[in-house]
Amino acid sequence: MPRPLQKLFLGKEKVSLLERSLERGSYSSYVCLGSRDRRNPQWPGGKNKYCRFTLYKENRDAVDVVNYLAKQLGVKPSVFHSAGLKDRRAITTQHYTAFKVKAESLLAMNKSLANVKIGNPVYVGEPLKLGQLTGNHFTIILRSVSCDDHVIQEKMTSLRDNGFINYFGMQRFGTSTVPTYHIGRCILHSDWKGAVDAILAPRPGEPEDLTSARQYFMSTRDAEGTLEKFPRGRPLEKAVLKGLVQRQGPNDFLGALKRVPYSSRLMYVHSFQSLVWNRVATHRIRLHGLRPIPGDLVLGNGNGPLTVTEETLSRYTIHDVLLPLPGHDVTLPANDIKNLYESILAEDNLTFQHLNHKVRDFTLHGSYRNIVVRPKDVEWDVVRYDDVTTPLALTDRDELEDKPPPQSLEGGQYKALRMSFSLPTASYATMAVRDLVKMETSSHYQTLLMNTPLPISTPNSPPTNND
Repeated sequence: MPRPLQKLFLGKEKVSLLERSLERGSYSSYVCLGSRDRRNPQWPGGKNKYCRFTLYKENRDAVDVVNYLAKQLGVKPSVFHSAGLKDRRAITTQHYTAFKVKAESLLAMNKSLANVKIGNPVYVGEPLKLGQLTGNHFTIILRSVSCDDHVIQEKMTSLRDNGFINYFGMQRFGTSTVPTYHIGRCILHSDWKGAVDAILAPRPGEPEDLTSARQYFMSTRDAEGTLEKFPRGRPLEKAVLKGLVQRQGPNDFLGALKRVPYSSRLMYVHSFQSLVWNRVATHRIRLHGLRPIPGDLVLGNGNGPLTVTEETLSRYTIHDVLLPLPGHDVTLPANDIKNLYESILAEDNLTFQHLNHKVRDFTLHGSYRNIVVRPKDVEWDVVRYDDVTTPLALTDRDELEDKPPPQSLEGGQYKALRMSFSLPTASYATMAVRDLVKMETSSHYQTLLMNTPLPISTPNSPPTNND
């Protein structure tokens, strides 16, 4: 877990969700800030070519923050590496590494960063890599809870002991009216123009200047002129537009897509892959409930998954069952679930062969994911409060300032559930909350809840699904 930040800042903030990375692996060596290699006075890290630092952000998109850092420091965004992206709609703390970027240059960025702080720089020999983490730890506040305390106790105990369906969260699919899986579907069909248009098309609810720029492109196909009209930010759209300006021919839409950073390109096809997994999980549970059946897959001994048989069925529970993330190199369940994958792909005129894409960047090899996950380190309590703007949990920043923990106000008008837990990598806290309250967790639906009491459903509520 990242160390708390150095005491670089003061201030207050409203807390709704805190998230910390739990990284695995060790670093081969490091040099503390300030030490220098006398043979190379220009680079203070000696043989260690990476500067590892802690990034704390509040309600900021990680990609936007990295792009801003890169622009201000005069380097490419690709010099920055992390073990995974954190949510935008949260207060998050995680490690990054930067290739040949000095610690003092990173710390100097604190003067210009909004809702972002950088600290704890050290020089290390290796960069962080995607997936190099064991999970994330969350602190979440549910305000205006209206149910009785015994219902909260029952539901939180069930979450701790039984877990929740391991759906991919809404963040995986984007927050606009053009979901990322739609772009991924175009890519898997090699419909490069369709993917470009989906990225650049107008979307309801966006600012007027952005909508005007999108409409200009769709009506004129003038990429250079559209770039001039595009407002600040929007790095993915601008990357595509720059690719269109510099493309090798009028139909080189693939070349334009390749201007999008690699991790973002992967996001599109992985989003479609995740959508298929969610739909298969829903149908699997509707057909067979929360129990293993012959033909299911479970974790093996390192040589791929094992197939459950009638003879081994009693050894396993639903917590052992894996569902494949569709790819051209996975083993499918040896039961009716195999046909589910094929039929769901067929709805989009796709087969498993399409997942072995001719463009290597978009090939989906596939992997395996537990259908149900149990959180660890689960803790919770109920707090009372009167002021809806009062923070009910401490951030890392608060702890560094030695702020006292928020206390429950006896007789307070409102009630909140304060909970914390750890999840393995690629599991979503929003899906744990969705399962707890039996409500949508999309950003659109949240706007309807601003002034509405939040009930927690009774234990007899039907199982959640994400069809």
